[in-house]
Amino acid sequence: VVLGGAMGAGDDDRHPWLAPTKALVRDAVDRGAPLLGVCLGHQLAAAALGGSVVRNPRGRTLGLVPVRLTDAGRTDPLLAGLGGRPAVHYNDDVVLEPPPGATVLATLPDGSPQAIRFADRAWGVQFHPETPPSVFEAWLRADHVEPSGPEAAALADVAASEGVLRAAWRPLADRFAAVVARARDLSPAPAPVD
Repeated sequence: VVLGGAMGAGDDDRHPWLAPTKALVRDAVDRGAPLLGVCLGHQLAAAALGGSVVRNPRGRTLGLVPVRLTDAGRTDPLLAGLGGRPAVHYNDDVVLEPPPGATVLATLPDGSPQAIRFADRAWGVQFHPETPPSVFEAWLRADHVEPSGPEAAALADVAASEGVLRAAWRPLADRFAAVVARARDLSPAPAPVD
């Protein structure tokens, strides 16, 4: 799992760990290892695999946004049946072009990918299935945003939906854990060490 952060997927010059992380993503996909990118992790995977990530020209996506599954998303092993559920968003950047061969599984209202399957065992989600209201509020504070106006409404929505969010995204975590377990069972046994 590659999680989020405040930096952009192309900020390698200011964050030297981004380039090696993208190399790890490419290696994981090449080896068929399970991968789940969340927010920045989704963007890093897209960039690492040949897609493009840009600053969202419509501005920051903030708060709860329902997951809008595509036809492919409705049958995807990770996301099937999860369409319409609210998801926490806090991002400035979006995937503009998915990598070659990737499948868009969900889209945001502006049409940008909300979820992508990059390979058989590799996914990215622009939203945060792991985020409780306390973390969302901490992000606002870290960005020096005083929760008022739209930010206050977004925080109130996230806080009021904590139980719904937990129930909504637990299946995603369970399904990804099952992918990891199956991949572990299918991987060759390590060679004996002398």
